[in-house]
Amino acid sequence: MADTFWTKPPIPIAHRGGAGKLNPNRHRRENTLGVFKAAVKLGYDYLELDVTNTADSQVIVLHVTADRVEAKFHKRSAPDAQKLQQYTYSELKKRLGREIPTLEEVLKALPKTKFLIDAKTDEVVKPLAEVIKKTKSKNRVYLNSFFIHRVIKLQALLGEDLNCGVIISRHPRIYNWHTRALYRGDYFGKGFSAITISRRFLTKRNAALIHQHNLKVMVWRASSPRQINRVIKMGADGIITDDPETLLRVLKEK
Repeated sequence: MADTFWTKPPIPIAHRGGAGKLNPNRHRRENTLGVFKAAVKLGYDYLELDVTNTADSQVIVLHVTADRVEAKFHKRSAPDAQKLQQYTYSELKKRLGREIPTLEEVLKALPKTKFLIDAKTDEVVKPLAEVIKKTKSKNRVYLNSFFIHRVIKLQALLGEDLNCGVIISRHPRIYNWHTRALYRGDYFGKGFSAITISRRFLTKRNAALIHQHNLKVMVWRASSPRQINRVIKMGADGIITDDPETLLRVLKEK
């Protein structure tokens, strides 16, 4: 299935729809149907998004880590996933005061688009699998997480041919743990198709190691021409960007 999912590299991928340059309203527009449709109209076949779940078991498209959207919860950094799960879907939309699409809505609205989906909680894994089955979207999704046990559970729920992989964190402590796991070979031989790594930690050495095991290198996030050219030189197969227009321009120039 992975063989038909990935196209010729480098693959342009819009991060949360590519709303990074839409400040000061970035966090009201990213991970929304509007920005997803804008990226598709611009020419993107691949979109990256984040999912978590609500108290009433809705799988919603929303980032849950340190972003200004969380200021609605009277904190400098955004609500964590556990806090989000305390609210129903309608309560959460009211509290945040912004559009929060469900994953099912996004998959149905963009039937020809491919998605890289980050499972943000343990609790979202099962309902995420149910949405993928219900919408018959397995052939156009790549499911990943910072935590390998979530990916293994998704494989168990959706089948060993699931297109999936692991994200290597840029948080110093977690990154060190991920890196040791990478060089031990913990992520190889598990049916994954790709590894996602921060551009800050991408090297020719770890890109070569990932390629050696026939996996794709997805790089998150490269947005300026300098960043984009560097990750291509390092061996990126996919580039996740906050600036979809610049990425397409640089790739066209190449």
